[in-house]
Amino acid sequence: RRLRAMLPGHRLLAVDTRDGGRTDHPARGYGLADFVADVLAVADTVAGPAGRVSLVGHSRGGWLAACIAALHPARVDRIVLLDPARITFGSTAAGDAAYAWIFGNLGPFPSREAALAWARSEEPAAAWSPTRVAAFLDNLVDQPDGSVVGRLPRAAMEQLRAARADGEAIRYEAVVAPALLILATGLGAQHVADRMTYAERIAVTTVPHVAGTHFLHTDAPDEVAALVARHLRA
Repeated sequence: RRLRAMLPGHRLLAVDTRDGGRTDHPARGYGLADFVADVLAVADTVAGPAGRVSLVGHSRGGWLAACIAALHPARVDRIVLLDPARITFGSTAAGDAAYAWIFGNLGPFPSREAALAWARSEEPAAAWSPTRVAAFLDNLVDQPDGSVVGRLPRAAMEQLRAARADGEAIRYEAVVAPALLILATGLGAQHVADRMTYAERIAVTTVPHVAGTHFLHTDAPDEVAALVARHLRA
């Protein structure tokens, strides 16, 4: 709603990729090429086979936006990378730690209340607004025994982790779309440094730092929306 008010001349679409939201989760097909094809199919539909679109992505969506802008520069007008997933992990241990939290979100949990309590304990500094709470709970499905699990199957998450290697071979220097990199400062200097790799490989126009955790769009929605809108209007 904020972006609609700030960008009256733009058509805005929120895309549930095959790994998130209420979209179907196929048993296979979680490689980088699959996601790129999905996003380009949406672009073809709304802008034509040669049309250009702007891509705004958070976390893994930001990583994907950068990949698409590098692989298909003629199709991308502008990109916004909102605290994107890091391009690479410094070590196997760092990757294991990051994915331990990601897999933790899939449960199982004995109840929705228990799941939310776990999430709050994992991110105590986050702004657990009604929007953030609703988004977290919507990614859970009820089981016959009363427990809850993540909508995304664990086998799919395993494939997503394996697909990260596809992105390490991307030539991000090929990105020509003006890029905005928005980073969260609430998770420490190492979190910021891991994501500054994008600024080393892509000619980003600016790198605003926003006080908040990884879910910046719910921690600081007004500030983030204003930054995104300003970049897309430029």
